[in-house]
Amino acid sequence: MNNVANLRAARKLKQNQLAELADVAQPPISRLENGDEGVTLKVVNRVATALNVPVWELFADPRTEAERLLLDVFRRLPPDRQAGWIDLAQSVLDQPEPDQGKP
Repeated sequence: MNNVANLRAARKLKQNQLAELADVAQPPISRLENGDEGVTLKVVNRVATALNVPVWELFADPRTEAERLLLDVFRRLPPDRQAGWIDLAQSVLDQPEPDQGKP
């Protein structure tokens, strides 16, 4: 997993803007964000410099600790229990949003 798109979005940059800051073309930015092959170390270093982060942060897991824990527990469940949790999550998502204007 990589964190480039999250770092870019946090700075309110579009891919072409990051490419300009990093002095690279836009397609390698897209390939880097998608985890595609063919991105050179030179591009990675330039992107890290443009975002003012160490290289390792480009590839850090952007999930919160709670999200990582939930995912780890979910992956350890047998398939039938995973299906039950997926059904529960879907039912929560299917509920209408509460009216924010009423107590």
